[in-house]
Amino acid sequence: MSRFLVIALFFFLYVIPHILSFKFNGIQIHGDIFLNDSLRISSLNDAIEFFIYELKDQVIFFSNPIFIFFLSAVIFQKVSKWVKETYDN
Repeated sequence: MSRFLVIALFFFLYVIPHILSFKFNGIQIHGDIFLNDSLRISSLNDAIEFFIYELKDQVIFFSNPIFIFFLSAVIFQKVSKWVKETYDN
């Protein structure tokens, strides 16, 4: 029972959002988004503005996708450990 709950939680947190994103937005590759954004750079001022925008986007933790992933992974680990301890006894 605990394995089923952990697997269901994993699918709910990590797999289903990717499937829904693909269904509603289609294929989106991060490199394509970066390439399109970087093509707008045509001068030194554009490069500085782009660098500052990207730096602010990565420094604010709650808008950084890597931070959100690791935070959700820690929460998932704690919840799965709790589920295993609760339902295995």
